[in-house]
Amino acid sequence: MVKAINRTQKIIPCIALLILLFYFVFSLSNISALGISPGKIMINFSSGMEKTLDFSVVNNENNNIEVKPYTGGELVQYLSCQKEPLKVTANSAKQFSCKLTLPKNMEAGIYEGRVGISELSLGENNVNVVLSVESRILIFIPEKKINRIDIALFVLFLLIIAVIIVINATKKKNK
Repeated sequence: MVKAINRTQKIIPCIALLILLFYFVFSLSNISALGISPGKIMINFSSGMEKTLDFSVVNNENNNIEVKPYTGGELVQYLSCQKEPLKVTANSAKQFSCKLTLPKNMEAGIYEGRVGISELSLGENNVNVVLSVESRILIFIPEKKINRIDIALFVLFLLIIAVIIVINATKKKNK
C-alpha cells in the first residue's frame, strides 16, 4: 500500500507538467509579433560613404498597425529615415529605407547605430503601450597600419633627397 501511494505521488506532478507543456505548445499559435529585418548590418568604413539601407517591417498580428521609424546610437547623426508613419496590413511586411552618410574621417573602432520601428497603440483601460524593435548597424574602422609599400615609398623619397643633395654639393665643388 505504501508503494502505491509513493507511485501516485510521483505520477501526479509528471501529469501536471505534461498538461502545462501541452498548454504552452498549443498556445504558441496565438502569439503575434512585430519585427524588423535584417536584425544586424555590418559595414566596413569607407571615407565619405553614402549608402541606402533597406529594412522590412514584419507584422504577424491579426490587425493592421501603424509604425514609425526612428534612429539611435552613436551613428544617429549619420542616419536619416523617413518621418512619416508606415501602415502595415495584418500578416504582411512593408519595406522602408534609411540613408547612411559617413564623414570623411573617423577614429578607428567599432561604432553602433540603431534603426527601429515603434508602434503606439491604445491598450485596455486607456493605457498606452509602446512596442519597439530595433536593427543594429555596426561600422568597423580599422586602425591605420603602415604597410611595406608605404615604407618602401618613404625610403625611396629619402634616397631621392640624398641624391639631390649630393648632386648639388658636387655642383658647388666644381664651380
